[in-house]
Amino acid sequence: MTIRLAQPNDIPALLDLLEQILSVHHQVRPDIFKKSGGKYSEEELEQLMAQDQTPIFVYENADGQILGHLFITIKEVSDNPVLHPIKTSSSRICVSIKQRVDKKSAINFISLPFVMPRKSDATT
Repeated sequence: MTIRLAQPNDIPALLDLLEQILSVHHQVRPDIFKKSGGKYSEEELEQLMAQDQTPIFVYENADGQILGHLFITIKEVSDNPVLHPIKTSSSRICVSIKQRVDKKSAINFISLPFVMPRKSDATT
């Protein structure tokens, strides 16, 4: 099992995981979430992958199958009159339905502090 930065050839698997997220949300709140659609296009995912402040990590099994993802958004605040310059991050995690123990559970989203590794340090 490997956690690594996503690459453009991972986009089909990322789109599949994003569809799983939408499906879970639609099942719970069909009044808010559409039954189908996509949060990101292939082009948008490529753009996110190319930006240092929006890394995407994937969890890959020994067979090369993507079983989860972690989207991170890093923001740097430096012009605040009362705060020292600071980096913050928000994270969105998805685990494939194939890997979840409770197949009916909602996919959890969390925010947590994160020290961003340099791209050269991010591979395992």
